[in-house]
This record gives sequence, C-alpha cells and structure tokens, in this order.
Amino acid sequence: MKYNLLVLCLVASAAVAKPTASNGPTQQLEGEWRGRSLCVTTKRPACTDETVVYRIKRHAPGTEAFDIAAFKIVDGEEQFMGDLACNFEATRQQLLCPMGAGEWRFRWDGRQLVGVLHDPDGPFRVIHVDKARP
Repeated sequence: MKYNLLVLCLVASAAVAKPTASNGPTQQLEGEWRGRSLCVTTKRPACTDETVVYRIKRHAPGTEAFDIAAFKIVDGEEQFMGDLACNFEATRQQLLCPMGAGEWRFRWDGRQLVGVLHDPDGPFRVIHVDKARP
C-alpha cells in the first residue's frame, strides 16, 4: 500500500514538472488583470478573501522580467498593497515572484493567471485573475 502511494506521488510530481507549450508572446502578460485572492490558511486569523487588481508591465525591454503592482478593492476603491518583481519561466509558463521568505507562483494559460503564495508554512493564498478588456 505504501509503495502504491509512493508511486502515485512520483507520477503526480512528474506530471506537474512537465514542460508546457508556449501560450504565446509574453507581451500578452502586460496589462490589467482582475479577480480574486482567497485565503487558504487557518494560521492567520486576520487573512481575508479579497477582490484584486494586478497591473503587470515588463521590467525592461527585451527581458522576461515583469513588475506587478497589486491592489485590493475595498468599498469600491483600489488600495495599493505593494509591488512584486517577477521572472517568467518559459518551460512552465509561469511567473515566479519572491517575496520575503515566501514566493508567488502564477501559472499563465494565455487568458488567465492562477497563482499561489507559498510561505514557510505552506500555501497561504490562491489567486485567480483574468485579463481585463481594454
């Protein structure tokens, strides 16, 4: 039984690590993204679910580095939360954004970003945002 569980875990981890086909030019990441940020930890009682807006721009021309300006919506108004400096990992089509002792990982499928904030205790937040229409 333990052996079967180990094999299942190894197969699942190999599937997660598999390279992903390109979702198009990374210039499509630039712009405004809107969606939800959900708290997935019970270790932080002050953590609440939020409606969020992310504005993504390329850090410098010709690079695969991006900056995210993050806002939450409170009483219909945007409140600035902070900036993230991210690098795009083409093999997995994801943005990796270190933050203190944690890291944001945003998976891009060409239309949406789905992300997780990992801190030393494990997953902390789950994000799902869609590209806003101009």
